[in-house]
Amino acid sequence: MVIEWKEREHDAVDALAIEDEACMDALRDCGLKKFFLTPYLRAQPELLRFIIDARDVKDQVFRLRDQTLELDVSDVYFITGLSQRGARPILTGSRPSGEKMREVVDKICPGAQFGPKVDIATVPDLVLRVILFTITCTAGVQAPHEASKNHLLLAAECLSPTLFDWASAVTLNIKRQLTKCKHGGNKQFGYGSIIVSFFLERLPIFRIQSGIVADLVPREPRMARWAALMPRGGGGQQMVWRPEFFIWLRDQLIAVNDWPYAGTDFTGDPDLALPEGEDWDEELGKNSLCFLNFFMYFNVFGNTCVSLTMAICVCRCRSRATCWYISHRP
Repeated sequence: MVIEWKEREHDAVDALAIEDEACMDALRDCGLKKFFLTPYLRAQPELLRFIIDARDVKDQVFRLRDQTLELDVSDVYFITGLSQRGARPILTGSRPSGEKMREVVDKICPGAQFGPKVDIATVPDLVLRVILFTITCTAGVQAPHEASKNHLLLAAECLSPTLFDWASAVTLNIKRQLTKCKHGGNKQFGYGSIIVSFFLERLPIFRIQSGIVADLVPREPRMARWAALMPRGGGGQQMVWRPEFFIWLRDQLIAVNDWPYAGTDFTGDPDLALPEGEDWDEELGKNSLCFLNFFMYFNVFGNTCVSLTMAICVCRCRSRATCWYISHRP
């Protein structure tokens, strides 16, 4: 089975958008800014093929011998920085609308070239063009340079502005594409950077090569550190999963990191919008760290005092998941 790693390449437009305040504001207000600013990984087709082969489409999990691994919206949120607030957008298919494509184009992007879909590069307005490119990327479409009528309507809502729960929509779409690829219905996969980052975060054994991973930046999506290691444009460090690696993997003990995102905290991030009237502290919380000292006294061949320090880090993420980490120092 040959699956093509398919992701957008609009570097010239991205460079213009980064320097344009209106573009950055529009992306932030609809919940796409952090994702837009996060670079993609260099294609890793061998690892992608392994990931798709490991997919159990019936139970919607990945199976690696005796271990199971499930992709959750929290994974996508911390890997991409996509918003998880607001309504979930419809990324694929169509939505009920009595308007024809020409009517929608005339209303939203007059002057753009279109057939069944709009050629995004011909959209005159830079802000709308950038929003459309980013939407088709979140949709993982096979032709990310073209926008459907649904994408045009969604982009118009983004510019109203409307904050969307992109993380949930992308999670659902990734699972759909994995199922289609596994069944042979899709020959292209539009979420290679996200799913490879997911495996590298949750399965440390896939990091055993000589690459040195950058230190965490609290407000940086996790995908950014893997893109720094394997930048799309070339350079970086050589991380290649060759057939010999997967042969070696057959005899290894595989451990799953259930919560690798400690240290990443988007609380108060100016690049992530909140719905009007909501506050970070009310519901989402901040990472907190406290130390508890326990002193245990016991008598074994004389008096002995042992001090045990436990560090408990409570991580509240936007999915409202809570994880406890305990370490001790004798």
